[in-house]
Amino acid sequence: MNEAAKAKLDKSLTLLESSPAEDKDSVSVNAATAKKYGLTAGSSLADLKDAAPDLVIGGSPEFQTRQQGLKGLETVYGLKFKSFKALDAGGPLTQAALTGNEVQAADIFTTDPAIVREKFVVLKDPENLFGFANVTPLVSKEGLPQEGVEALNAVSAKLDTETLLALDAQVQLDKKDPLDVAKAWLKSAGLD
Repeated sequence: MNEAAKAKLDKSLTLLESSPAEDKDSVSVNAATAKKYGLTAGSSLADLKDAAPDLVIGGSPEFQTRQQGLKGLETVYGLKFKSFKALDAGGPLTQAALTGNEVQAADIFTTDPAIVREKFVVLKDPENLFGFANVTPLVSKEGLPQEGVEALNAVSAKLDTETLLALDAQVQLDKKDPLDVAKAWLKSAGLD
């Protein structure tokens, strides 16, 4: 996948190794819905099939009509929801509606700290309906020494979505200094 992207880049740029960490769309449910239907962090979108007819799902207006939205949820996972509520793209309107149970499921980005704060349950997407959105460094070919390339590739190798979400939560929810959070993680990952 990166090779196709590299072919389209300006000749002065290159992509380094992608990390397993992804910041992408997900269907998340609120804590009450998760409890009611026995959904956990190990549950997938397929596990929502029996509950979906009782649930209102929320997301951006285009989520209702795009393949990486309601159409795909129905064709790939057989999910037919009670109704759809147009909100924003995983932002404060969506988060508030999910927290307040106006919607029981919503399109939330996988590294949004609201997942931690509100105890939302992100459902796995084993069929990759929402594609891939791996964190991938883009650098100047001439501006980064080999040691920098190796350091960034080492970070990519160790950074997963769960870790990125935890780091984001420390910065956005706990108001910690981003540099301090990064340094602590690098040390814990053996990369300092």
